[in-house]
Amino acid sequence: MSETNASNNVVRRAVSDPEFRDRLLSNPNAAVEEVTGVSVPDDVEIVVVENTSQRFHIVLPPVELDLEARDPSAGVNFDPEFHQLRPPSANWLLS
Repeated sequence: MSETNASNNVVRRAVSDPEFRDRLLSNPNAAVEEVTGVSVPDDVEIVVVENTSQRFHIVLPPVELDLEARDPSAGVNFDPEFHQLRPPSANWLLS
């Protein structure tokens, strides 16, 4: 399962299942494991936030990543569909 598909599956479930949405907000790591079947490593913290009509979140890359690190050979994955830089450490979700 790709990271994008896993993320989409989690969001779809949260939109269609209010109880799951509550679990996702209160315990994201366990909720992601529930949907993907992939164990989230202990050193990974998933943070879930909700956008509203009054609040919108922008995800910034880690400070140590240069914006020119969009080149895959630099070890950073840039996903323009989601407008975010993902460090290779997120690859645990791709298994």
